[in-house]
Amino acid sequence: MNGREIGSVEISVPKMKAVIMFVSRLNRKNPDDFLNISRLERSVKQEKPCVTTVLFLCMGNSCRSQIAEALMNHYLPDQWHAFSAGIAPAGYVHPMAIQVLEELGINHQGTSKWVEQFIGQKFDRVITLCGGAENNCPAWLGEGKKEHIGFVDPAQIPGKDEEKLAGFREVRDEMLVSIVDYLKKS
Repeated sequence: MNGREIGSVEISVPKMKAVIMFVSRLNRKNPDDFLNISRLERSVKQEKPCVTTVLFLCMGNSCRSQIAEALMNHYLPDQWHAFSAGIAPAGYVHPMAIQVLEELGINHQGTSKWVEQFIGQKFDRVITLCGGAENNCPAWLGEGKKEHIGFVDPAQIPGKDEEKLAGFREVRDEMLVSIVDYLKKS
């Protein structure tokens, strides 16, 4: 093969969809979006590709939806491919969300994303995690099954850091049952 030739590769339709989704993500403006390359590579190399997609929505995409995305992609990577977004993103992932995920051995490298970044993509499930997202979920997401599983916003818990951290842990642990176990059975 010389420098001008490109070899051919046989790839299944589900794997090609994963590659197309990744390439479409390259157009994003945030350079941190490239950090999830390894997850896509795992998905493309799998014998059984991720066939079910879920988008978790909340208002800020800094706590609840980030935790849900990370838990699903960590515990059920062979069954689900999870994404998260916000109606009005905060622009950062809350450090306590990262901390409670790391306590479970999850190294989440998510970024706070606008829901508009997913226009045109189809999801099998769209799950809103707060009342604001449930009431403001864009109509174009109507093709996937829309559900609401609400959680308190741990970033709004008053008190000292240790009390707030306990609130993040409580939301994380509730999500393990209300989201991970629930979707595992779906």
